[in-house]
Parts: sequence; C-alpha cells; structure tokens
Amino acid sequence: MLAWWVVVGLGAALGPRLGSLLSRASGWGMAASAFVVYLAQAFAVWAVFLWLRRLLESRTTISLDCGRGERVMGALAGGVWCCAVLAAVLAVVNGFDTHGVRRKLQASAPESAEALFLTIGVTLQREVLEASLIGRTLRQRAPVLLLKPSPVGVDRRLPDGGGRQRQIDRALSPR
Repeated sequence: MLAWWVVVGLGAALGPRLGSLLSRASGWGMAASAFVVYLAQAFAVWAVFLWLRRLLESRTTISLDCGRGERVMGALAGGVWCCAVLAAVLAVVNGFDTHGVRRKLQASAPESAEALFLTIGVTLQREVLEASLIGRTLRQRAPVLLLKPSPVGVDRRLPDGGGRQRQIDRALSPR
C-alpha cells in the first residue's frame, strides 16, 4: 500500500523533470517520455519495497492481534490501496493530450483506425478524468499528483531548431 503512494508521489515530484530530460535526450514526445519515466520509477520503487520486505521478514517476526478490528483495518487498508492505484492510473492517463492529433486525423482520414483509436482515447479521458467523481476530485483538489497533459504525435524538434535527423546525419558524415 505504501509503495503505491510512493509511486504516485515520486511520479508527481520527479516525473515532469525526468520526462523532459528524457524527451530532450531521446527526441521522444513529452507524453511518451513522462510515461516511460513513470513506469521506470514504479518498477524501481517496487524493487526497493520488495527488497525491504524480504530483508525485514527474514529478521523479524511481527505478530499483531487486533481481534474484531482486524477486518475493519483490512478494509480501510484496501480502500487506501485502491485510491493509490487509481491515482497512479489517472496520473498517467492525464499525461496524454490527444485532441490535436485526433482533429488532424479526422480531417484527413475520418475512417482511419488511428482516428478511431484516438477518439476512443479522448472519450476515455473525458469520462474518467472529467465526468467521474474520483477524476474530477483529483483534478480539482490534487492536480500536483497528475502528469501535465502533453501533446501526442507532435513532431519534436531539438532546441537548436534543427531536426534530430539532421544532427544524426552531421554526426555520421565523414569529415
């Protein structure tokens, strides 16, 4: 349960910075970079918590007898865990802004599979993040936990104004 909240917190704190760094280094879009960073952070956190769990289980035996309150505490812990998982999923879903690409695809080829897929994605984002109680509450009360929406499918240029391919060609050309 605590691992999920650490994933959400680290994703909110370090995700945008590391995502922009990865985006500049790789030439990927910001949305894809933020998603990859979020997943990498999640795997790192889970690995650390798994290591800690094995370390503590081998050295200690913890016994807690709460009697009748054990079921209530388990239900509360399950609810907190579900909230953390939902916050992590909503943070990632919020990171993809597909409106611009969907409009372009629908104007050029309205019946294409990409346009249909992006339309479904936009509908899913709208229903989950704006129409649902949890998504709306998270957006209003804790927007810092969500990844900032980044355009999907936008041609990224390097900061110097040249394209990535031009820099690769310059690096590989014989002098």
